[in-house]
Amino acid sequence: MNFFHWQARKLMPLLAWGGISVVVGMAGTRSRDEATRQAAFQTAGWGAVDALIAVVGRRSALRKAQQRQANEIGVADETKARHALRRVLLINAALDVGYVTAGVALIRSPRAQRRGMGWGILVQGAFLLIYDLEFAAALAGEVAS
Repeated sequence: MNFFHWQARKLMPLLAWGGISVVVGMAGTRSRDEATRQAAFQTAGWGAVDALIAVVGRRSALRKAQQRQANEIGVADETKARHALRRVLLINAALDVGYVTAGVALIRSPRAQRRGMGWGILVQGAFLLIYDLEFAAALAGEVAS
């Protein structure tokens, strides 16, 4: 298995999270409680974006995996891709901290709509922070091996 196969496999939890978030979020949009409904909209929206990123990322990684196996992509290109992905993951982790912070700020609002949005953003941002940091750490180990 080359790096690109490994990358495609590492995107599966993001795809699962995205799909589950869309389903749970859509179910919650029927709530009569404004905070719950707003959290649900955030959950569904973020989930859709997460799933899209995972699908596009997996398709790209699997295409590159085939190219690598056919020696159309060399070791140097594979190494460059590893380092670029790790850099993106660490930048994303920094952005995730911002999402969590924004979620906490919104939760403190007296308005139910904003509190709900805040909870939705907080949960999604926290998952992405953990996911991005774990992926980057695993990638650092994968790069070393």
